[in-house]
Amino acid sequence: MTNKVRVRIEGLHTVVMDVESDNVELITFGKYVKKGGKHYIKYDELDENSEKVVKNLLKISENEVELVSRGSKSSHMYFAKGKKNYSFYRTPFGEMNVAVDTYSMDFREEEDCLEITLEYGLEVNREHVSECAVSGIYITEIKYIRGKVEPKPLTKKEQRAKAKAAKKAK
Repeated sequence: MTNKVRVRIEGLHTVVMDVESDNVELITFGKYVKKGGKHYIKYDELDENSEKVVKNLLKISENEVELVSRGSKSSHMYFAKGKKNYSFYRTPFGEMNVAVDTYSMDFREEEDCLEITLEYGLEVNREHVSECAVSGIYITEIKYIRGKVEPKPLTKKEQRAKAKAAKKAK
């Protein structure tokens, strides 16, 4: 896979107390490198509340995913199937203790793409607040054809996930 990649993250965040669900989707571009059997992806996203850039680093291996975010909000989330991991979430309004309880994790690697799915529970200050399902973290190689970026077509699984998310949104 090349250094420049497209990052697409799709998921569902369900708040336990409200029984409300929010679809989450992020599409951006980033930089990719593989070292020592781990995949590293750096990408930026815009914090919707502060409109400031948050710098993210995804570290991915077959059995674990780490997400380190720095900016107007900072966090370090660690996902490993069957494990509960404790960390923090720092915002301009203060810091919270968080726990990520990873129920399931699937990882697929191909020559020009990575695909990760996660299901986990989220605790804030020792209180269970939400159930989360990341239906896909897709890292795909960017190809340049005639000066234009030509993203890889969606896989069948990506097409099903997109259709399912659109159906839920209606």
